[in-house]
Amino acid sequence: MAKVSNSPEEALSNAWRRTKPASYLAYAALAVLSAAVTFMSWTSDPVRGILVAIAIIFIGAIATLVGRFISTKNSALGFILTWFIALISMAAALIAFSVVAFGVPSTAATQLSRFLRSAAILAPNVSNAVQVSGPVSGLDARNTSLNVEGDRYDRLAALRDLPPILVDSSSLSLNGPSDNRTIVASALTLRDASIVLNGGRLVIETFVVDAQNNGKILSFDGAMAGRGTSAGELVLVIHGRILGTLIIELVGQDGKPGDNGSNGSRGPDGAQGDRAASSLFDCKRGPGRGQPGGPGFPGGDGFSGTDGGDGGRLTIVSDEPQEIFKHIKFVSKGGNGGPGGRGGKGGEGGSGGEGGSSSGLCSGSGPKGPDGPPGPNGVDGKPGKEGQSFPITFVPASVWRP
Repeated sequence: MAKVSNSPEEALSNAWRRTKPASYLAYAALAVLSAAVTFMSWTSDPVRGILVAIAIIFIGAIATLVGRFISTKNSALGFILTWFIALISMAAALIAFSVVAFGVPSTAATQLSRFLRSAAILAPNVSNAVQVSGPVSGLDARNTSLNVEGDRYDRLAALRDLPPILVDSSSLSLNGPSDNRTIVASALTLRDASIVLNGGRLVIETFVVDAQNNGKILSFDGAMAGRGTSAGELVLVIHGRILGTLIIELVGQDGKPGDNGSNGSRGPDGAQGDRAASSLFDCKRGPGRGQPGGPGFPGGDGFSGTDGGDGGRLTIVSDEPQEIFKHIKFVSKGGNGGPGGRGGKGGEGGSGGEGGSSSGLCSGSGPKGPDGPPGPNGVDGKPGKEGQSFPITFVPASVWRP
């Protein structure tokens, strides 16, 4: 009969041999899991991702080695523990791979996003965009409001599930300066298209803005009536990135020209000259000269032009707002003040009075009085003030509240 060896060295060798497949599986799963974690956090916080990956490998390796060591004392318990660690590691690796590749399961994606502080994990796989145009008020209710209980990452998970929006060779617009609207979508594509504020306030929250073929956001499109209207306010909340170059032009309208002053009235006519005075024997005083005509009345002053509208306000909310701004071509300018109205023309002077009439031995008539001078012209109105321009406001997504 063969002799059975119970030496510690042989027992250790047998234990390690039995747990070797589970250990290799665990190490492979830990490597996949660590790589997935590093990939998911690379764009937001790579240092944190690398540290978490190192911690996963270290803790997993220690746990696997502990299981293998226990197998030298209790083979059944060590075998079960090592395979348990291997299966748990493999399940975690499969979940992480599924989140990276497909974004599912959504609960795991949300938790990983929260743990790694990375919005990129919840970025949507954009397809089947809904094509829209016309007033923003006419959009589907799902794309105009997002009310979510929970933290930022619960909101991102809900945003990912919203329909993406496509504006193609058309425009979306607000109804005027008093219009305050919100657009929420997993993605927004502007393809040779524009969004027009018309002086209102618009909040756009999305993961991705894809600006294709001159996609832009404007303050006005020329159809908005009125003068001197301010450009409005735009809040861009970007949880991912901007593709292409997004043109944003928030220019206030020019002020309205002032009305011209009214023309002055004509001055009063001069009185007739004194009548001649005659006695029975001679002419004591000939007919008098007519009185001068009165001066014309002043023209009215021109009215001031109205002030130009203020340039628009832009707020960029993102984990990396400065990086987002690199993909934006932004113009904000106040409108020019309206020119002042011209002063009214002074009124004509009144006609000189007729000469005095003859009397008795005094014949003829007196000379006509001189015409009055014209009135002074009115003063031109002042031009309106140029509208103000405002700097861009950058806000970290972590502190922004809807």
